[in-house]
Amino acid sequence: MAQTLSPLQPSAAEAEALELAEVERRLAAATQATPDRTRASTLNLICCAENAADAQALAAELATLARRHPGRILLVVPAAAARGAAPGEWRARILWASAGEGPICGEIVQLEAAGMALLSASMAVAPLLLGQVPVFLWWRGEDPIDNPRFEDLAAISDRILLDSQALAYEPEAFLRLAEAQRRLHHHGCVSDLTWTRLTRWRQMIAQAFDSSAAMRQLGCIEAVSFEATGGEPAVNSGSLLLAGWLASRLRWRPARRIGPAELELTAPGGAAVRMSFQAGTHAADGGYLLSAVNLRSRDGLLATVARGGDKIKLALHCGDATLACLTTSFPAFTLIDALRSELDHLRPDPVAEQAMTASVELLYLLGTKRS
Repeated sequence: MAQTLSPLQPSAAEAEALELAEVERRLAAATQATPDRTRASTLNLICCAENAADAQALAAELATLARRHPGRILLVVPAAAARGAAPGEWRARILWASAGEGPICGEIVQLEAAGMALLSASMAVAPLLLGQVPVFLWWRGEDPIDNPRFEDLAAISDRILLDSQALAYEPEAFLRLAEAQRRLHHHGCVSDLTWTRLTRWRQMIAQAFDSSAAMRQLGCIEAVSFEATGGEPAVNSGSLLLAGWLASRLRWRPARRIGPAELELTAPGGAAVRMSFQAGTHAADGGYLLSAVNLRSRDGLLATVARGGDKIKLALHCGDATLACLTTSFPAFTLIDALRSELDHLRPDPVAEQAMTASVELLYLLGTKRS
């Protein structure tokens, strides 16, 4: 498995266009030419780019994954039809993915074709996949639902990574994403990168109920509210997934709609829980979807988790008394950070799947009009 490669080339346009059959031979030659660098193979990652410039920028970002997730990255890129080229003809350009100053690296191969050939990209991609390691498809850009290019590549993938935040899903499309998870499960496991960005929120909410006294309050929560970041809709993919996570963990069942962005749920003991989604009052910053989450129990306990800048704060109150207050860092969690985290797992988090199922039930009760 140990082989070697050279650093990332400065421009994809400068890389030589090759026939697909030539790719493996060139990689083997690079292995012999640079014995000081170690080629490792832990995964395949398939990704589509809008054009050559987008592919070059994407390659530079994805090269940073090599230290933690070395493997083979295949970029599928639309190309202008070359004069004299046969219909459906594919060309490849080899880029080298370097892990900074370290000795471990992987490979980036750009695959280009024009027109209808892009609808069957799997025929070009499949022969270049490394065997005995998982195949990830990271779908970016256009809505994947009922998209033949997406369906084609999903069929050869073990895990499919979507990002409802980056795709700016309307509620109707969020429902279609959930349907895609169910329908494509026999092909590959579908995950939403927005869930990964919510990790710190889930940690802080769970921490609010770490003590035995606070944990007893989980059974008597009567209200929970989600405040969006300014400029974001009250009901967005972040607030929905977090709401679905709470509902699935605490076994709340949707009961009735109270208002455009307000629901009543039923707790296991039959008590009512009011859930509301609120528009943001703070200025938007950093592409975050949420500003605050508040949980209130019937005994007067109020737990608030709020984000501000690069900090996130947990406050626990009962009446006028402050029971706990904790502020910790909340560094920017980029799309590549979320991708890096998801690549750690061959299968998605079952808790995330349960949260998605619960969030869809909430959205059906709310209706699909954007709040």
